[in-house]
Amino acid sequence: MRASSQFLQLLLVAALSAGCTHKPDGPNILLITLDTTRRDHLGMYGYPLPTSPNLDRLAEDSLVYTSAYAVSSWTLPTHASMFTGKLPSAHGANYDPEGPLRLGEAIGAQYSHYRARPIAENEVTLAQLLSEHGYATGGIIAGPWMMEVFRLGKGFQHYDDEGVTALNGRPAEDVTARAIEYVDAHQGEPFFLFLNYYDPHSPTWQDAPLDAQGNPSGPPEPLHDWRPVVPPGFDPAKVDGPGFGKLCYDAEIRYMDGAIGKLMEHLKQSGLYEDTWIFVLADHGDLLGDPVLGETGLWGHGDSLTEPEIHIPFFVKEPGAGGRKGQAASPVQQTDILPTILARLGIALPPNVQGTPLGGKHLIVAELHKLPMMNRVHGTNPKDWRHLGDWRAIVDGADKFGWSSNGTHFLVDLAQDPGERVNALDRKPERAQRLEQLLGDYLGSLPAPGSVGEVEQPGAEVLKTLEGLGYGGGGK
Repeated sequence: MRASSQFLQLLLVAALSAGCTHKPDGPNILLITLDTTRRDHLGMYGYPLPTSPNLDRLAEDSLVYTSAYAVSSWTLPTHASMFTGKLPSAHGANYDPEGPLRLGEAIGAQYSHYRARPIAENEVTLAQLLSEHGYATGGIIAGPWMMEVFRLGKGFQHYDDEGVTALNGRPAEDVTARAIEYVDAHQGEPFFLFLNYYDPHSPTWQDAPLDAQGNPSGPPEPLHDWRPVVPPGFDPAKVDGPGFGKLCYDAEIRYMDGAIGKLMEHLKQSGLYEDTWIFVLADHGDLLGDPVLGETGLWGHGDSLTEPEIHIPFFVKEPGAGGRKGQAASPVQQTDILPTILARLGIALPPNVQGTPLGGKHLIVAELHKLPMMNRVHGTNPKDWRHLGDWRAIVDGADKFGWSSNGTHFLVDLAQDPGERVNALDRKPERAQRLEQLLGDYLGSLPAPGSVGEVEQPGAEVLKTLEGLGYGGGGK
């Protein structure tokens, strides 16, 4: 009798223990980031060229947010905000002249102050919370700022940052192939899979072939086995100017789109598509020097908080046949991903989260903290006030106010001036003052990030990759 009682007690203990790690009653979750991808170059946002047919089909099954904003204009802080629900000032993953990650040591003495800081040691991440509640968690990344050394892999049981080369990151086809392997290996359990596609990030193509005199003799060779979408009337022999740059950029988006399409088709064939919760968004956009859009002389990202850099694509395919579809105009931000997922799964929020479930109300704020050596004018328009200083910005309705450490603050009416050509600061000083006060008070109220603790320095291979991708002098 005693043996039977002890056996029953053991069974009870085992059952209770199993209850702590039981499979969660929640959908599979797929989070896809499209590195450096502009919303106005995707079909679901009205782009006339067929750059994104597969993403467009996914968007037809999704709720497409038309007022989605990044928290910054480069990769590390934006992804950290997705994973923590916090703004850069609160999670701390950013450039930092006193940061513990010394990224310039293998690059050269002139970059000795090229430093960054990972997310704080005690920061709670989405992957960590989902893992604790029974999800299999995997991350497959393609860009250098996503490498393990920056601590964005915290909480992932499987984090694959291999294959990031000094040429153009990790190609989309490789990310999709690894993603399919992960999905197949975890079909019997709920999973959270994060995928980072990097292809639209520069460099987009190899250099153009040159003749004996060193002049371009034709269009450049593509990096991948695809052909670009050629706009009507475009002359590929003209290898300079924003027209050619846009062509190359669009071609990279089309290549990435094809790889994502293969993944979506695999999910459908596996019977997983309908019940998988799919989030797709950019970490930030890019400036392409387009004079029509007010970008004359402005290229790249991470030097300002312009609309092409922070007004991002963001759409969500909800799980099940009753998922919401169409467009939503409610302002949303990258910080809203974590609270959205946790709310549906009934998981308590960590403390001091700034985001809300998608559609909730909060301030739309972006930040950009540069290193001193980066705080200079880029591009060919040295008088452009959008590239000077460190930045804070707030978007309130149609008004966007930007605060610069260099004193070149701005106020624009996005409804009347979507290209942000005209600084209306002098015409609406009271409105600018109210937004500046609101912005400063809000960011000043945020808790400081915790200590980073012990940090392993990036090895020579990581530093070489950053240098080869243009990160040696402050690339993003």
